Amino acid sequence: MNERAVAGGASAPVRLRRAAVLFAGAAAIAVAISPGPLPFYWTPLFTGAVYLGVVALGGRGDGYWSAALVVSCWGATVVSISAGNLPIREAAAYMVAVGVAAIVAGALQKRGFTVSLTSLGLAIVVSGLFFALDRYWVILGRARTYAVLLALWGAMELLLAARARGQAPAVVSE
Repeated sequence: MNERAVAGGASAPVRLRRAAVLFAGAAAIAVAISPGPLPFYWTPLFTGAVYLGVVALGGRGDGYWSAALVVSCWGATVVSISAGNLPIREAAAYMVAVGVAAIVAGALQKRGFTVSLTSLGLAIVVSGLFFALDRYWVILGRARTYAVLLALWGAMELLLAARARGQAPAVVSE
């Protein structure tokens, strides 16, 4: 897999569209998931869908396809398990989910997409840690935490868009 992730070089218009997707996703999570009508376990799937939308805006050259796939596949599995739709052990279901993400990432790479093995691994580790630690750190078990993180990412995209246009201070780096 190609370790070269070129997402950092996105143009200002792409960054502005990414920011819009991130802010919309943050709002959707804040409104739809607890205390909204959906339980917390929908958060990883919503987050994965937003992540896929963001990387899709970067096109084939966005190196974070594998991470977006991991979060999305894991999120779909969390919803399926929590809703009682998967009659297999949780650990097995999560292993299958990340395996599917890796297979799809490999297929995308063969079709000319930039795929990073590092972002694949980091997404697995971070998702697993957040899932494991939400029992101890209550903030990780709140949908609004992830809404805020997406909104902060959106704000960063706005700053980087301004920088790409020469309107932001050099303090913001990629």
